[in-house]
Order: sequence, then structure tokens, then C-alpha cells
Amino acid sequence: MEGTRLSGDVCAPVQTVRRDAVVPLDGPHDHQILAIACADNTWSETAPRLYGLDPVDADPYDVAVMLAECGRSSGCLGKLQPEKPNDHEKYLAGLLAWYSSTLDRDAVVATVKKAGVSSNAETVFMGEVDTTRQNIEAVVRALKGGEKATYLDTPYELAEGRVREQEEFAEALGPLEPIAAAAKAQRSDGVSEETLIALEDLRRAYVARCGGFSCMKDPVGRAIAKELFLSHISRVDVPAAVAELPYLPEGNYMDHVDEQQRRLIRTHRTAFEVMRRGMTNGLDEDTATAATGGVEPLEFADVYPFDFSKREDPWNRMLPPPRRGKLIRYTYRVKKKVVSGDTTTLHFYDEVRTWKPEICHDTNRIDRVDGGRVYYKRRCKPTGKTETRRTKREPVVVPTSEASAIKAKEWVSYVGLTGETWSGRVTRVKRAEDSTEPVQLRGIRAK
Repeated sequence: MEGTRLSGDVCAPVQTVRRDAVVPLDGPHDHQILAIACADNTWSETAPRLYGLDPVDADPYDVAVMLAECGRSSGCLGKLQPEKPNDHEKYLAGLLAWYSSTLDRDAVVATVKKAGVSSNAETVFMGEVDTTRQNIEAVVRALKGGEKATYLDTPYELAEGRVREQEEFAEALGPLEPIAAAAKAQRSDGVSEETLIALEDLRRAYVARCGGFSCMKDPVGRAIAKELFLSHISRVDVPAAVAELPYLPEGNYMDHVDEQQRRLIRTHRTAFEVMRRGMTNGLDEDTATAATGGVEPLEFADVYPFDFSKREDPWNRMLPPPRRGKLIRYTYRVKKKVVSGDTTTLHFYDEVRTWKPEICHDTNRIDRVDGGRVYYKRRCKPTGKTETRRTKREPVVVPTSEASAIKAKEWVSYVGLTGETWSGRVTRVKRAEDSTEPVQLRGIRAK
């Protein structure tokens, strides 16, 4: 409820008896709810919350926290007057509109009740959610023309597109659902080997059925990679998690929204400058507007888009530190492999570098003068000898499931950990060093 704030002992667990509060991005639900219900103002974390949400799998409770916090924050929509919003409030309302309009309120209430907060805290929290949703609806309903296209249509249409794309692949994603559910239930203790094998087998079968390596980067392939990535993190298998990075969902939804919105803002601002310059030089408003070439002149004076460009890649941010050794990435030519049950040791050819040494001496001819120092040209002649330097490549232990098809003389790229014995995960296999086409990605061999 707008303007309502709890106080007293109920707020003690989160120390939000102060007027301002920070709502933790993660953490216990009761702390998040009380941080909102007990403060007159919250520090706005709308940007990182938005960046962490995807329209396809956004949790209703997370959306509700984002809406309530924004509605409570003077840095977001906390000072909004719906009948006369400024440009930045229109921008914020547009970004939040899709999440607000599709929110499953019943699911939010169920989560809040499970958090164990008082009925008063629940009432205040849900009241803030409802008020913010009503205000957002009032703002976006009044948008027209270029403002509507920029603030509302762009994020809304991209969100709908993400959902449609997911629906198109729904049938193919069906077999993943029970395995993903099992993996999620096991993450707190480390996903089981059996579940990992099921995920790998599912991806292998999907790529074979779909028709090639490109399928590893379609919505189904990326969804499987995401489950593998999170499963490996639960086991603190950093090399395995890193090996999945190229196949994870890319291009955060908000990155695409931000790119399109900034382009539209620039276009309308340019038209506004053309119109203003024309009027300054004596044109009447109609003629100056016509000079924009049909683009609606909008100043967008008070809109300050979030700077999502500095957001750290969320997948890399999730990686835990290795339990031992240093993370390494190498590409070497296979000399032989030694299979020992579930693991295979790959031995590599030494790197051999040869060169013909020369004997050189300075001449009396000036080559250049740099910083007051004179450099003379040099004359060199070969010694007639050939020298060789051989660098031994450390063998690496990888899962047999990833090495079974690897042949001698192929070039293997892997990510691994140093130590008494180096261990790793195969990322790519090529027949020749300069080949652009892999014959294997992860544990999947080309047919």
C-alpha cells in the first residue's frame, strides 16, 4: 500500500528501522520482503534485477520484488505521478511493463506466505506490488507515437519474441524438462554422475537428430548447455563449466532492448535537433518539422538509459574458484592416448622449434637516432648451423566419453587444471592445426 511502512520489532531481522533500506539482490525471501515493507525508501537495484531476468523463465516472486522495490524507491518510480510522468519514468515503466502485465500474482502470494512473514508484512509488500503495477499501466497506456515505440513497444515485442521462440522449440525441449528438474533438485549437494550422463546423452542425441554442430547453439542446445553448466558448478568442476561457456544462452534480453532503444532515441533526438535548428534559423514549426523527413522530433531530455554495457557476463560471474591448480587452455597435437576406465590420458607431441643462427655486427652506417641515442645498421651472416629447441607438452587426463573418438595426430583443444597430474575437458578437435572445421565439439563427434 502506497505510503504504508512497518516499524518496530518486526523489522529488526533486517535492521530496516531506518527510512532507507537496501533490498538484497539474493538471500532469504523474508529479508527481501521486510526490507521493502519496513522502509520509506529503498535504494534502487532495478538495473541489475532487470539484467538478471529473462522473459522465458523469470520467477514471479523475483519480478514482484523488482516491482515493489522500484515503487518504493525515489530513484525509480517512488516519486511517480502517473498523470504526468517525466521521460525517465516513462522509460522505466516501459521496461517493466511486460513483466508487470504477465505477473502471476497468485504465485507471488504463495511464495510470500512460505517466507513466513507476518500478515501485515505480506499486505504491505503485495500492496506495493499492486500499486506499482497500476502506475505502470497508467503510464504506458498514455504513451503514443515515438515514445510508445521506444519506451514500450521495443522491450515488449522483444520479450514476446523470446517467449515465441521458446514455444517453437517446446516439443524438442520436452525431454529436457524431467532431467533439468532432477538436476535442480540435486544441485545443493552436487548433481549426480547419472544426471550428468543423461544430459550429455540428451545433447548428443539432439545434435544427431537435428543435423550438426550448429544445433548446439540453438535454443534447445543452449538450454541443455545451461543445465550442464550449472550442474558442473554444483560439483565445483570448473574446467567442465568453462567448456560449456560457448554454448550458453548469449545476448542477454536487456542487451538487445538497450541496443534498440538507444538507436531509436538517437534517431528521434537527431530529428529534434534538425527541427530546432530550422526554427532557430527562421523556419516556421510546420516546415521545420517537415525537414526531419517524417521522423517524429522528440528531445528525450530527461531519459537516462541504464548502462548495461558494463554488466559483467553473468555466466563467468557464476564460476567458482578452482579447488586446486591454475585454470589453463591449450591446443596440442595428440601423439597417443591411454585409456583407463572412465578416464583417458592424452599424450601430445613435443613442440619442436628450429632456426638458423646468425652472427651480426654493427656497421658505421647510421640507422636511426632515437632519444638522443644513435643506432647503427647491422650486418648479419648465417653460421651454417641449425639449432633446435624441444618443449615437452604435459599430458592431460580427460573423461573417456570425450576422448573415445580422438585419433593420433589430431589437434585437441582443452581447458584444464594444473597440478601433480593435469586434468581437463575437451572443447574442440581438429584434424589439422590450420583447419577451420572441427571434427568434434565437447564429447560430440561429427558424422
